[in-house]
Amino acid sequence: MRRSHVIAAAVVAAILVACAACSRTGGTGVSNVVDNYLYDLGNRDYAAACQQLTDQLRKQLGDCPATLKRHHDNLPVGEYAELRDAHVRKVTYDTKNNTKATVYPQDMKVGTGRSAKRSIAANHATNGQGLELAEVGTAWRISGGGV
Repeated sequence: MRRSHVIAAAVVAAILVACAACSRTGGTGVSNVVDNYLYDLGNRDYAAACQQLTDQLRKQLGDCPATLKRHHDNLPVGEYAELRDAHVRKVTYDTKNNTKATVYPQDMKVGTGRSAKRSIAANHATNGQGLELAEVGTAWRISGGGV
């Protein structure tokens, strides 16, 4: 193979990797938003949790931190620690509108690898509904579900 072909192949490979990473801002973006939201709920930092929501949802909730506090203050004490450790294992994107995604309760886990198990605390914190997300500009935000 000519040296120019090797360089061209390397450039194409680098472009493909870059495009794969940016083609859907969502993979890690959605996961990070949900992980941060659950972590903030686990810390009872409702003002920070509100920052993970769309402006429209915050407006619907009124006093967002107070609403989240009322909604989540009845969780069993042990579940707050689990929420801080919960993470998203799978994001389901809307096939008709790639600016919308859902994280279902069964896709929020605690632990790693094969030992990861479904987070009961995340299921309770989302009323078994999971979370709906929307891409707002270049960022993902929680737009509905069991907030």
